[in-house]
Amino acid sequence: MKEIQVKTKNITNRTFLNIKNYSGIPYEHTISRKFAEQHFDLFLKSGCNFTSFISQPGWGKSIILSQLAHGFLSNPAHGDSALLFLTVYDFLYGDFQALSISHCIKNKLAIEPAVDLVKYVNDNCEDSKSKLVIFIDGFNKLKVKSDAKKHLFQRLHQFIEEIANSRIQLVMGIRSEDWARFTENTSDTALFEKWWFRGDSFDPENSSNVPTLGQGEIGQILSRINGFDTIAEAELKSCLNIPLYLQSYYELRNDLLNPFDTDITFNQIISHFIKFRVDNSSCLTEKMYLINKIIEFSGNEKGDFYISKHLLSPAILAFGDAYEELLLDGILVEKHDVQSEFYQKVSVHFARSYLYDYFLCSGV
Repeated sequence: MKEIQVKTKNITNRTFLNIKNYSGIPYEHTISRKFAEQHFDLFLKSGCNFTSFISQPGWGKSIILSQLAHGFLSNPAHGDSALLFLTVYDFLYGDFQALSISHCIKNKLAIEPAVDLVKYVNDNCEDSKSKLVIFIDGFNKLKVKSDAKKHLFQRLHQFIEEIANSRIQLVMGIRSEDWARFTENTSDTALFEKWWFRGDSFDPENSSNVPTLGQGEIGQILSRINGFDTIAEAELKSCLNIPLYLQSYYELRNDLLNPFDTDITFNQIISHFIKFRVDNSSCLTEKMYLINKIIEFSGNEKGDFYISKHLLSPAILAFGDAYEELLLDGILVEKHDVQSEFYQKVSVHFARSYLYDYFLCSGV
């Protein structure tokens, strides 16, 4: 395993650096989440092939994976194991998009193409506890044609089948919409359920297993940002339970001349969030057209803002890039109706009710 550890070290460190550089708030202000630690520990002991951290964009999946990877590598109990931290771009760059996942990994680790990856890893494990853990991140930033994405998912399913009963375990950070498409690509539901470590927090209706930040976790992060937890406003804290909004809080705070003497309000956070992702967008007109359409179709006395994606089909066809950005930016969410824990009908809604209220009240 020493040989594999040497080969994986530089690749993993580069991924760590990229996550730190693109973190919405300074990386030193982020925290490790207990639910993720418990999920990961149980997965490592489970014998399942793979697990995933699934959520809407901006809920902190990359930070979760990074914190777990750091914990794994610094834990003496895993001293005889190795961790390889990759992104989806490692499988989509140049000729790699035509290769199997195992061939891409062998290329990364400078292993001869003719060598069987599973056998290579198994032969390098010195004891019964040794293993190679592979993390794959970056699905949130994945912007490729639907056919290329479908092909990637098929390759991942094939890889999961290849590593069955091996010393390799796979962990992915993937957004909810991509998880729905990923599960649709499985050819054997029973085997998928057998290989996938579900954990205790998976919500099939919302296709997510990453809970929002708890009040204690919000307090920890605010204490790291401010030196102490200075926020008492309940409405504001309810907004900051999603890491995506902590970025707006941090940026607003740093723009103040004296941030410790001025309170940042809930409305300021939402306005900053919308301005950065919609108002300043190069496709503002297209995004506002889509938002107007959703409000138009969903308007009723009950305030229900779910609509069938089918109703939006002409607009999505015309403004597909703008629609995809609204999903990636955490403005809109697709919700997949559950049938036998896989997905059929799709509806679209605003990611948070206060986003709907904001656009409705702003008279767009």
